[in-house]
Amino acid sequence: MPAVKVAQYDGPVASSRYRGTTSGDAIFSRLSQRGAGTWQADIQDQLDETMFGGDAWNDNAGDLLVNYSAHSVNVTRTSATCSVGGAAWHWNMLSYDGKMLFPDAGRTGGSAIIPLLWLSYSANASAGLKSAKGNPILIVEGAKPGIFAERLGSYQADNLARALRFRHGNRSAKAGLTGFNYLAMGNPTWATNPSPVNTGAIPAHLVDRNYESAVNLNAGFLDGHAEQRPFYSLFLADPANWTSAITAPKPIESVWIGIRRTPEALTY
Repeated sequence: MPAVKVAQYDGPVASSRYRGTTSGDAIFSRLSQRGAGTWQADIQDQLDETMFGGDAWNDNAGDLLVNYSAHSVNVTRTSATCSVGGAAWHWNMLSYDGKMLFPDAGRTGGSAIIPLLWLSYSANASAGLKSAKGNPILIVEGAKPGIFAERLGSYQADNLARALRFRHGNRSAKAGLTGFNYLAMGNPTWATNPSPVNTGAIPAHLVDRNYESAVNLNAGFLDGHAEQRPFYSLFLADPANWTSAITAPKPIESVWIGIRRTPEALTY
């Protein structure tokens, strides 16, 4: 993912309201592999207040699209170009030290060298809510930037058994732990081919062939401690799920959501 910050404006940069800063690896961002060593990151906007990514769940055009090549995890910087999907908002893209990379990104052309992050961990979206209480998971081994144990706005809850990555301990033969290949979704297929499949069989081309499920994963909690957790401590599943892979497991709320005492107000 691009290791960048993106300042958001709800219209032309010079004359519109600033709507907060997001990042390349924010929870609603999407990464797709476009070919051998070529990638497209879709940095979704509309993150402030209770907008929860706006149409991020079923957006088949994308917002700020960042195109680049990286043929190996050893590549930490690369040349990138930006384009606009179907968004009306505008953005300035900056490095983490504040250097302007793309003013009015996607609308002014050009290329720039950007730093990259190769991620194996995801952020628990619910832990970033203003109302989060208790000690839920904050970061966890996963297959995409954000893990959604619950619906936020129009963004649907994930099938956690498919979105998480259990890489430790004994191998598991449970069909319900088959990994979903989010890198194959891409625009425009994110919405049309279809949105991430949470129930029913995973289409063959969307099975993650580079992942073989084990039993445990690493998780970091809101209080700063980390531990290994087996899948059965994270969600509950109908026993049929482990042979037919039809039903989505039920998240254990204390692990993902914590203790909620107030309505949702603000995230990330």
